[in-house]
Amino acid sequence: MIAAAVGAACILVQPVLTAVLVGAFVIAWLFLFRPKVAVGATVLTIMFGTSVETATGLAVIGWADELLIGAAVVFCVGMRWLRGDPLRSLPGAKWLLVYVLFGVLSCLARDAPLDIGLKSLLLTIKGFIFAFAVAQLNWTSRDVKRMVKPAACVMIFVLIASAVNLVMPGLWTAFLGRASAGVSYRLGFPSLIGPFDHPFAYGQFMALAIAALVAYRANVRKSPGSSVLLVGAMLGVLLSFRRKAIVAAAAAALSARSFTPGKRLSTSLSMFVVLPLALLVGWDSLSSVVQFTYNEYFLNPTETARTLMYRDSLALSLAYFPLGAGFGRFGSFTASQEYSPEYVNLGYPFIYRMGPGDKGGFLSDTFWPAILGEAGIFGLIAFCLALFFLAKTGHSLIRTTSDPYVRWIGVVSVAWFIEFAIESVAAPSFNSPPLFALLFASAGIAASLLAAERGASQRSPTVTSYKRLTS
Repeated sequence: MIAAAVGAACILVQPVLTAVLVGAFVIAWLFLFRPKVAVGATVLTIMFGTSVETATGLAVIGWADELLIGAAVVFCVGMRWLRGDPLRSLPGAKWLLVYVLFGVLSCLARDAPLDIGLKSLLLTIKGFIFAFAVAQLNWTSRDVKRMVKPAACVMIFVLIASAVNLVMPGLWTAFLGRASAGVSYRLGFPSLIGPFDHPFAYGQFMALAIAALVAYRANVRKSPGSSVLLVGAMLGVLLSFRRKAIVAAAAAALSARSFTPGKRLSTSLSMFVVLPLALLVGWDSLSSVVQFTYNEYFLNPTETARTLMYRDSLALSLAYFPLGAGFGRFGSFTASQEYSPEYVNLGYPFIYRMGPGDKGGFLSDTFWPAILGEAGIFGLIAFCLALFFLAKTGHSLIRTTSDPYVRWIGVVSVAWFIEFAIESVAAPSFNSPPLFALLFASAGIAASLLAAERGASQRSPTVTSYKRLTS
């Protein structure tokens, strides 16, 4: 009774603080006793936290991804260290360190504040940090199999939210969407946001779902339920009316099929049949989209914020060659919040939604200009190699394993990296909520499974006998 009374008093006096403390206790308990469940809870919290923040206006939720990733590192790495097990290295980590080195040297060369630079660096590489923490857990095929039903439930929840959004777009967007965005209509239909706060996030989620469902049906099994979910995801990505999401969904689905053993030939034949039919049926719509995109990004490049930042990031990398402007100085979220002096020199304060009072706007609407502008050309190359080798983990897992669920995770990881690469051309997809945690969690799980597969092959009698014969 006394505990209940104290708890009720805390909720009434400091509801936000009480919720934060209770949440911290629950997360700590999960990481200690159910760490794999805690990883799933972390991914879901990051995925839907932005929507909750938009709906409630609680700014503290915006720190959830950094706090949860920090907790994952402390508990996952700490528990492995306490057990006396060696830490697993993350594929591509060496190249990531090269990127960090170039960025730090850029900060020193340009007299950029190191505290701001460190803050920007952590926001940029937090996905890699999360993948490293996830990789420290011993994931198995049984764990992957257990993910299927929760993932299906999340997909059903998103589809239900999409249906409500379609029926009452104005009310739904007023409650959950960004105030500055409003309802966007295309071809007489509302551009859906589902349980997210913007069509971009919704479209990307549906693209990722398509890749995961195609990979599941190709590697594990086909079922009526997966067929319904796949059709729903396809309709969802179309009703997002996002060009990047639709293109990325097609590329990710094709890669999920092509990276599946035994499916390459059928995928190639399907492309030869389906692609001409799609071009024939949708030529008018496709040509208008291509023309609009060409006019926006090539005929008037300086009138588009993204292309302007791409151009200026290249100019900065050449001006400060071989280093960049330093972490927190160009293209990153931190550079927009602290308003970099580089923006002042480039005249950005006089450009629409690129001034210091916009608190972001178009300044944080890209990804690669930050990597190139802050760490230079060599830093960009190192970052790309870090992503490549992390993505290659999934491909190595596909070639190593014969387990259908383990192979499914490998295919999903590769397909999702392709989807994120396409999205990253015009969005900070690799480090921005709500979906970056999905990608890096899958990469961490793939790294753990690959280590287990290689360890099992080294311990097998056949391999041991072969080594003895050849030694």
